[in-house]
Amino acid sequence: MAVIPFLLQGCSQDATSPDQQQPGTSMQLSGVTRSGSTETVTDAHIRVFLASGDAVTEGLFTYNNQEEWNSTVKVTQDNTYHVYGYMPSDIADSHIVTAGGIMTLNNLKAVSDQDVCVLVGIQRVTSSNAEKNVVEGNYTYEAGAEGENYAYLLMDHLYASLKASFSVNADYADLRQIYLKKVTLISNYSKVNAVITFTDGSGLTNTNVIMTNVTSATEGSATTTLPNSDSGKYGTKLLKTGSGTCDVLLYFAPTLFGNADDAVTVKSTYDVYDRKGNLVRSDCTAENKLAFSKIFGTNVNIARGVQYQLKMTVNPTYLYMLSEPDLDNPTVNVE
Repeated sequence: MAVIPFLLQGCSQDATSPDQQQPGTSMQLSGVTRSGSTETVTDAHIRVFLASGDAVTEGLFTYNNQEEWNSTVKVTQDNTYHVYGYMPSDIADSHIVTAGGIMTLNNLKAVSDQDVCVLVGIQRVTSSNAEKNVVEGNYTYEAGAEGENYAYLLMDHLYASLKASFSVNADYADLRQIYLKKVTLISNYSKVNAVITFTDGSGLTNTNVIMTNVTSATEGSATTTLPNSDSGKYGTKLLKTGSGTCDVLLYFAPTLFGNADDAVTVKSTYDVYDRKGNLVRSDCTAENKLAFSKIFGTNVNIARGVQYQLKMTVNPTYLYMLSEPDLDNPTVNVE
């Protein structure tokens, strides 16, 4: 890791929409995983498209509060489908999906607090607890009788991610308490477009994914709000360096860095308390551009599916002159 200092202050052209689906049997989800992970996905709604012949129909898989998947996806017994999709379902303003397996996503949010993924594999099983063996590059689904249409999905990352790990210098932590309330990732572009060409036997590659920035006068932003860690205080208390970190994860389109090295800005919002727990400053904010070439090296290749990690340590402004203003306006070193 390199070091940089900063101050802590759907519609569809060819698809039938879910509420226009023709009667059929329901496809139910047995589970969803991401490429490179065994962890089950339960934090996103998934939009899918089923191509059969020249027709493309559309449906949604949504995860509810009862910890189960709901489905508006319909299939017809004995039909063979090619299945495509993406998540989260509201990340794009519109989409066009062809029966030939080309999915165009228009006006995707350039930055997101959710992992933006594309379906890269599906497995049909006949029961909810059947063994999982989904293969990347398999998009074929042969529908069976009612009650026998379950599926495992495999998703792959369309965006890169930024993981910022916050902690507090041990000496400074004895003098001030920092409660991080939210972290916002701001991008020079608010939207991007993506064209994905699905090919049997292949997942996402540099050749079958084309992304472009959408020229706009507005910036994009995505915010993660930190949970409250103490009664009566908002935000998460940052621990001393070496005692643990508060990790914040946000996602961005890698194409943002095609025209600017400092294409994203981190904005932090926090409260400062004294050692007795009295509030000193509330809702402090700071915006700091991240020049990726300076942090990760001039040869860094910003790529989808890659996580870029920053270690962020809170320090007082002056190490040898600890006046009250210095304590209340700390700096942070990013590694």
